[in-house]
Amino acid sequence: MQTIKYIFADGTTSEIEVTDEFYTLYAELVQQEKRNHWKETRRHTSLNYLMENGIDFESPAADPLSVLLRSEDEERIHNV
Repeated sequence: MQTIKYIFADGTTSEIEVTDEFYTLYAELVQQEKRNHWKETRRHTSLNYLMENGIDFESPAADPLSVLLRSEDEERIHNV
């Protein structure tokens, strides 16, 4: 007999005993789910996933401070 441990969303756990045959099928399904997840994530990685793991990207939009400084510089050049 094998045991399968379930972890619920609220953090509680439950363990059940199953036959070896059922456990083998369960293990194959878990492995297939991992393979499917891997196939999906190797094609693309979600921005939210990266941000959750501390990876952040600089915005391609112009920095407001640099825009202000540039406009002040251009204004000074035109007034000289």
